[in-house]
Amino acid sequence: MPIIREAGEFIENIHLIDLNQYGMNNICSSYLLHYDNSTIIFDVGTSDDERKVRSYMKKQKIPLNSVKYLVPSHHHFDHAGGMWKILKKLEKHNPDIKILATSLEKDKIQNSEKPMKAAASTYSEWVGKMEPIDDEYFQVIEPDTTISLGETNPYSLSLVSSPGHTFDHVCPTVFRDGDPYFSYFGEAAGTLFNDRELKTLPTSMPTEFTYERYMKSVEKLKGLHAKNAGFCHFGAVTTEIDVATLIDDQLSFVPVFRDFVKTKFEEFHKTRPVVESTIRELFYERSSFHSAGGLSKVVQGISNRNALALVYGMLVDLGYKKNKY
Repeated sequence: MPIIREAGEFIENIHLIDLNQYGMNNICSSYLLHYDNSTIIFDVGTSDDERKVRSYMKKQKIPLNSVKYLVPSHHHFDHAGGMWKILKKLEKHNPDIKILATSLEKDKIQNSEKPMKAAASTYSEWVGKMEPIDDEYFQVIEPDTTISLGETNPYSLSLVSSPGHTFDHVCPTVFRDGDPYFSYFGEAAGTLFNDRELKTLPTSMPTEFTYERYMKSVEKLKGLHAKNAGFCHFGAVTTEIDVATLIDDQLSFVPVFRDFVKTKFEEFHKTRPVVESTIRELFYERSSFHSAGGLSKVVQGISNRNALALVYGMLVDLGYKKNKY
């Protein structure tokens, strides 16, 4: 089955939104569930991206007053950074709107100064702004519990605990009549920067990446047996077989990546040559960005910064480097 990379309703009642992050297509996505005049939005991008969500809803004639929940996968700027801003916009249409999150997510989102400083050191002007959000706007639930989305609504929702990329990471999973209909993986099972093949990249970003937790979370998602899945970076797959294939790829590739980084750092004792070797020997054949010719300076710069962050986060977990923030 193809990798879904176009914005739109790709399975019944589930929409993919291209956030056009950093001014480019197919970098970061948001998803929404719309059923019976009730809408749930999963991630909204940065403070510069959130307007793309509202623009998409208007184009699809999805009422802004139908949004019941904003649901973050984790606190990073490129996923939850725009929550405060879209909340202000949507509250005008529905004063009862809530951010549905775990207590740890809430704490991370409300205390964003340190992670924003860390992000700015790599992504500079692209991080946008994160402003405080008052307690009253949160509805806190326990991870791995399921909540109903309405008496006549066949859908229910669980924030599946999936730490590793960050401590607070969850995979919002939509159940239909009790079956795992759609799981939004966020960055808990790698990224999908490939136009044609079911090949993933790791998400070993500093400052909270932990290898052991990450691998356990990927195994947990494998046991979920989701029928459909969405990646924040970037796209969705629509068969249980393809979901399982991507998870298995991540389970096999991340240990290879970890061993490669370890071996290269012990050879070079410097980060830069490890990053260059990683791009050349591992990432080229897995990423459309790295393998495509004639990349713009912006795209090349972002892909190289991503590679640096992935390598550095793994070096921290291996004990070769220390977190800077």
